[in-house]
Amino acid sequence: MNFKASFDLQTQLTTVFCLAVIILSLAILGRKIFVYYKLGNSFWTLSLLFFLSIFLLVASICAYGFSVSRYEVDNDSLKILGPFYKKEFKKGEISSIEVLQNEQLKGAVRTLGSGGLFGYWGKFRSPLLGNFVLYGTQDKNHILITLKNGKKIVITPDNTGIISYLK
Repeated sequence: MNFKASFDLQTQLTTVFCLAVIILSLAILGRKIFVYYKLGNSFWTLSLLFFLSIFLLVASICAYGFSVSRYEVDNDSLKILGPFYKKEFKKGEISSIEVLQNEQLKGAVRTLGSGGLFGYWGKFRSPLLGNFVLYGTQDKNHILITLKNGKKIVITPDNTGIISYLK
């Protein structure tokens, strides 16, 4: 069974704004590289601007690649699917599932990942939950999945009915 992972308005606005800034930055950097090349500026200045441009481009592609496209539940596993990856958790590894209220995530800090560009994904830490990995696209429908090894995963499907398929 497939479950959608739609972007909420905040994620859409953050993504559009960040991409606009990145595209504008790339255009400015590209223009500077062209002008500096024509003026015969140093190799190091051109190299720095070129590598900065490449870094912005690669960072944007990576942010998109690690975002969540959808969740899939079959007879024995939960699959979290993104453009460049598939993460699978066996149903037998799950010890508990619960719907989280927004208050339970208050104070959560991103330790590695994205906090809005193409969703909310990566490693986070909160005073209440401790360390957890978030695979989300919206700031609602938070579902905490605790594995038998103690690892905590939070997903944000459009439909919380996914819980019945995970049990």
